[in-house]
Amino acid sequence: MSGFYLILGVICFVLEINKIMKKDEKGEKREAYYPNGKLLARAYFNKKGKINGIEERFYENGVIKAKIEWKNGKIEGICENYYDNGRLESRIPIRNDVIWGTVENYYRNGKLKSKIYYRCGVEEEILEFYDELGEKKKKLDLDSLLNRKNK
Repeated sequence: MSGFYLILGVICFVLEINKIMKKDEKGEKREAYYPNGKLLARAYFNKKGKINGIEERFYENGVIKAKIEWKNGKIEGICENYYDNGRLESRIPIRNDVIWGTVENYYRNGKLKSKIYYRCGVEEEILEFYDELGEKKKKLDLDSLLNRKNK
């Protein structure tokens, strides 16, 4: 019997995160909410039911947490993550669900922390690191970090 109440509790929790679906010019808009009524996430879906466009996720205090670009169910474009203070935490270029390009990471104060180039989901070339004031600390290439000879 206690299992029944556990399942009932889970169902009630899921229902608390209301999902609202609306159609507009971008497709079918779906929203999910925290139990306190604040927006948790917003995304758009195409006619085939695949996520398409910019998905937004929010902290419980209403501050943006992430923006993710989708195309026909795959992450395609820039993924931005934010600190709970609203400042940018990272900017990640993604092609066909794979990290591809220069990933930028930031400190909580908004200053650039690092730039790392990825190709096909793997760290590839030059790494740049910055201190919390934005001054460049190091510039290293991945081969020297891994004790490989540059070809």
